[in-house]
Amino acid sequence: MQLVVLPSELLKRHNIFSGNLVELKVEEGTWFVEVNYDQHLDYGWFTKGWQEFMRDCKVKIGDTCLFEMIDVQNHVFKVSVIPDV
Repeated sequence: MQLVVLPSELLKRHNIFSGNLVELKVEEGTWFVEVNYDQHLDYGWFTKGWQEFMRDCKVKIGDTCLFEMIDVQNHVFKVSVIPDV
């Protein structure tokens, strides 16, 4: 599984806690992905649903994913996947 590190500042600023679901939107559709957060490590990462998102959106190692918060209250991100060249 590929780990995407989520900065603790982002999670704290938007009140995203361990176990919360965030919504990832791309042209292909919408995926709900669970967030895990470790206070001692001071970062978070995606868990349940992330593998499906990567598979369905054909995200490969080396690709860049840009996350833009489009709905703060409901934790919705627009995701742009930029393929590695």
